[in-house]
Amino acid sequence: MHLGTGIRGKVKEIKERNSRYKKITFEGAGIAKDMFDWISEVVPNNGTIIEFGAGYTSTKALSTRFKLYSVEHDSRFLNIYESNYIHAPLEPKYGWYDREKIQHLSEVVPNLVLIDGPPGTGKRFGVLKNLDLVKKADYIVIDDTHRPSERLLAELMAEHLNFSFNHLGNWSYLSKKIK
Repeated sequence: MHLGTGIRGKVKEIKERNSRYKKITFEGAGIAKDMFDWISEVVPNNGTIIEFGAGYTSTKALSTRFKLYSVEHDSRFLNIYESNYIHAPLEPKYGWYDREKIQHLSEVVPNLVLIDGPPGTGKRFGVLKNLDLVKKADYIVIDDTHRPSERLLAELMAEHLNFSFNHLGNWSYLSKKIK
């Protein structure tokens, strides 16, 4: 049987993606492997993800399978992996990403939004003033919800968006309620 060049190219692409995935270590401050596995189950391959807070682990792992938009304030974490990076400094008043820099994300319809930044306890509440950027997603993942402030943020977002809240140890996810 003769494989066409299109099929060969697809096989090569899958092999390359799998080899990149094998090199990912899920330890330290990055996302947990169970979170990545869960995301991989609920978001189709090449689905769209917006991540607030790019990093070595999350961006590397997510960029192997998904169309990724990575919002980051720290230039050290920009343009490292295959992602659509958006450099957005933090606004002094709310500590959230500069709205002018991320406004165009309101046109994106993501399968999932990952909130893993800005870094530090309690610095993510600015997303509450930007819910229009995340409300189209089927799922919203909030990392670090073992910390009371991030857990409270997840609960407030679920309430404001009328999403279901699910806590899974160090992280939580919100999902649209089935009508």
